[in-house]
Amino acid sequence: WTSPIACSIVFGLASCQLAGAYFLVSRDHFRVKTACYFLAFLVGARPWIFSLSEGLHFVRAITMSGSLFLLASLAIPRDVGRKQDVAGISDAIQLVGRVFMTTLFFVEAIVSEYGGLHGLLVAPSLLGFVGFMALLGASCMVCVGFKTQASALVLAFILLLASLWMYPFWWCAADQRRVLMFLFFQTISITGGLFLLASHGPGGFSVEAALRKQV
Repeated sequence: WTSPIACSIVFGLASCQLAGAYFLVSRDHFRVKTACYFLAFLVGARPWIFSLSEGLHFVRAITMSGSLFLLASLAIPRDVGRKQDVAGISDAIQLVGRVFMTTLFFVEAIVSEYGGLHGLLVAPSLLGFVGFMALLGASCMVCVGFKTQASALVLAFILLLASLWMYPFWWCAADQRRVLMFLFFQTISITGGLFLLASHGPGGFSVEAALRKQV
């Protein structure tokens, strides 16, 4: 009975994700917001559902959830009653999205052998130091909401280069193609969240918003 149950679970998850993706492109704010929360839950639960014990799977799940929270914050309409309260909720969700979305970059800045602190300690180099500082600095600025749009574009550029270099599924061996394809498109989804942040900027809970209030 294990195989039929597993097939049912996989089919059910695939159907839910397709339905969620369909609602994401809807013009209805409520559908978009609901789809974001639902997909964020599925993405976060995926490592437990499929028994993926490697820490990087959990980090990626958190980061992808951050992109969905960012989109959810934009799906909250501002033209309803109690605008100030609604804006506060939207800003809080946007803050959660920024923190979640930078998780992968903070981890890579520490443990990565390419542009991370670990690689810098093992093989010190000027290029490695510049890469570490750029990754850590841009991640911190996105997280706290300072120079957010430029920092988000820097991270998106780094992530695009990394995905093309690390996950070239189009010319790998057939037995590795499915895994690399999954990681590649997962990375592209995170990049989409960064472009979304670069397009709309940080919310009210950010350093930029605090500096604007002081002017």
